[in-house]
Amino acid sequence: MAFDVPEYAISGPSWTYTQLFNLEARVPEGATPQQFKMMLRNLLLDRFKLVSHSEKRQIPGYELLVSTNGAKLARSTGPPAQEIAARGVRTRLRLDETGYPELPPGRSEQMMGVRSLIRWRLIDRSMDELAARLTRRLGSPVINDTGLTGKYDFVLSWSMQYERADSKDDPGPSLSEALRRQLGLRLERKKVSTDVLVIDHVEKTPTEN
Repeated sequence: MAFDVPEYAISGPSWTYTQLFNLEARVPEGATPQQFKMMLRNLLLDRFKLVSHSEKRQIPGYELLVSTNGAKLARSTGPPAQEIAARGVRTRLRLDETGYPELPPGRSEQMMGVRSLIRWRLIDRSMDELAARLTRRLGSPVINDTGLTGKYDFVLSWSMQYERADSKDDPGPSLSEALRRQLGLRLERKKVSTDVLVIDHVEKTPTEN
């Protein structure tokens, strides 16, 4: 319950993280995404009597650093290709000898997965952009402290089930381990400063129409 704020950056009553609501509303034709967000904001203010403020806080997160042996990154050769698959055409998923999906050739950004194995190709991305992508994947803020400038092309392969001790197959590295092995980067847990939306007051039962 917020204004396009990630969950890790919200501080409020415990029920706001678990309580679900059904919302039915008519959005005027031609409304922009920004206008829609403003409509949702006004709805929260009006129906839930929401009162909030923003403040800087130290919260658990990660620092993105270069590993001891140095980065393993290739400088970008240019922006990604704007490749659009033909409508209704589905390419057959192929797996390599390690069980990971084979990405289609070209310079398009891709993320493909089969079971728990994920392969991710990013094109022409800075370390700040990688940190932002990792923030969304991990659900915690990631701060770029690599000191690396410029933009890079890279492919990253990892398993989302690496923690299963009972797995009979080699599940592959975790995302953190894949960053270290394949890109020469590492994630270090630390407290990071970020803007947090603090909910001062909110009604559990919204007012009716």
